[in-house]
Amino acid sequence: MTLHMLCSRCGMKNEPSRLFCAACGVKLDLESGRWRSSASRGRWLLRIVQVLLLAAMALLLWPVRPQGAAGGEAEALEFNGKIKILSAALERGILIVQPISEAEVNGYLAEILKRNPDLSRSERLGRLGIGELNLQFQPDGITVTVIALWGPVRLSYEVTGQPRWQNGRFGLNVRRARWGHLPLAGYASHWMIRRIEVMFSGMERERNVLNRLSRLDLGQGQIRAATGL
Repeated sequence: MTLHMLCSRCGMKNEPSRLFCAACGVKLDLESGRWRSSASRGRWLLRIVQVLLLAAMALLLWPVRPQGAAGGEAEALEFNGKIKILSAALERGILIVQPISEAEVNGYLAEILKRNPDLSRSERLGRLGIGELNLQFQPDGITVTVIALWGPVRLSYEVTGQPRWQNGRFGLNVRRARWGHLPLAGYASHWMIRRIEVMFSGMERERNVLNRLSRLDLGQGQIRAATGL
């Protein structure tokens, strides 16, 4: 740590060995003058960084609340029936349009989680379990929210994007992503969408229908899936 004498006239920091200010030439009062440590700025910067890191950690650990309508067994059965209809229409090459609500999709996902308690292991995230999968439909995009369980701690991550088909596969053009309330960008958002895709990897029938849809129209709280257009 090095001490510097502050010039009373111009505020210049001078080395301890100087008698006169290096900037304005005034004589330095070494006895009653102001001394400042060169490490003080470093300590303040360290504190600022620590505060920013704590704020980021708080945002990360603060889970979001899923916004899509919840569904139960009745909605899950309704969704299952619509998937069967869409799948049959695709095999026959006929035109059909099916409206599907958030509650139907989310009820179906809830039933899958009940029947597959070890689904989180497919994420390769160790002890991180899955408490809830939730989809929200809006005219400008689909939001997928995952509530993850780490012991008694609830975490969340989500992505929002527009439906797209690339090389015959359905996906999302991600507009935003966040872990908890902490916004993510770049590679982090791509990592997150890959983790979500892995969770849906076992749903072959549903993915096959999504991959082959002719059209998917977004609305408030529902989608319209079309085949044969």
